Amino acid sequence: MSVGGARLAPGRYVVLTMPRVEQWAIVFHTTPETEPTQIAKSLTKVATGTGRVERVAQPIEQFTIRALVQGAEAAFVLEWGTWRIHVPVTVQE
Repeated sequence: MSVGGARLAPGRYVVLTMPRVEQWAIVFHTTPETEPTQIAKSLTKVATGTGRVERVAQPIEQFTIRALVQGAEAAFVLEWGTWRIHVPVTVQE
């Protein structure tokens, strides 16, 4: 699977973002840990993707992550405040 251009194998990931004006970096990490304090200490970066930024006029009060499918295109959409970030998702064969 490709998420924001980052190729990912099946698995469990911790996702961190680096906000920027026109494009956010979406950084994927793995860890064998399940306890929050241990997760932060054991992250291993595996890939970095990007998401396109769109400004919205009406502020969004609650941070939201949703899936968006339009025809053959799919994306994760992150929304909060006056930001909307589109992270394209494709299935790699």
